Amino acid sequence: MLKTKLKKISDTCYALHDNHVTYYYFDETCASLHRVDAPAIEFKSGECHWYQFNEKHRMDGPAVVFESIKQWWLNGKQFETEEEWKTALTTKSKRK
Repeated sequence: MLKTKLKKISDTCYALHDNHVTYYYFDETCASLHRVDAPAIEFKSGECHWYQFNEKHRMDGPAVVFESIKQWWLNGKQFETEEEWKTALTTKSKRK
């Protein structure tokens, strides 16, 4: 399991120390990748991945960001374009 190779930084943050320093954030029980309002995985290279409850998810921008790469995700579902993602956000908002 990944967490066994990680150094504990805080109750919810672990770091993998090799040639790259990568930070992983988990929920309170350390059962799933989870972080609200910031990426759950941060690579030294600047690559970031947003997760909530172990699924790629972000409501205020792309859930994967690295250089020119942007991937749009909601609740573990990837969208091909930012426009499709925005439509899904709008639809989700209307259902509430």
